[in-house]
Amino acid sequence: MKNYTTEKCFLRNHDGSYTEITYSDLLRLKEMNFPFRSGFFLPLEGGLLEVPEDIYRHFKRAERRERYLWEEAERFGSMLSMDTGEQSLHDMLTDVAACAEHNIMLERLYEVSLLLPEHERALIFALYFEGKTEQQLANETGIPRKTINNHRRKILGKLHKLLKNQK
Repeated sequence: MKNYTTEKCFLRNHDGSYTEITYSDLLRLKEMNFPFRSGFFLPLEGGLLEVPEDIYRHFKRAERRERYLWEEAERFGSMLSMDTGEQSLHDMLTDVAACAEHNIMLERLYEVSLLLPEHERALIFALYFEGKTEQQLANETGIPRKTINNHRRKILGKLHKLLKNQK
């Protein structure tokens, strides 16, 4: 871990809210084998934010992709277009409150997605987390693209209703 001694850290509570502590307090809790909610932390404005494991892995994957794109641009001696449709990681994490709210919403989405049948969860994961297109899934599964599109819309509708009912 980097040195965050004077910076803030945010621990995730069971109710989805966050508690602010110092980095020194975080290190003391780690030494005492404190049972963190997830134990995964992302850098945020010079501090750390505890996030669920799946969000941590998704962030690290996006970070590696961004680093890879920059390395490729340097390798070919030109600036390849960085406009991949993805927002820069640094832009996403500039506001602590917005990031915390975003992570809480992702956690809520993850929790309600567990209520979906496995095949529906797999479809949403492939489209939104693996970045596959409907056509790629159609080619892989043999299911027509239009059918995949219809299933996607129905599943998103279910997720929307589940999120509204969860409030």
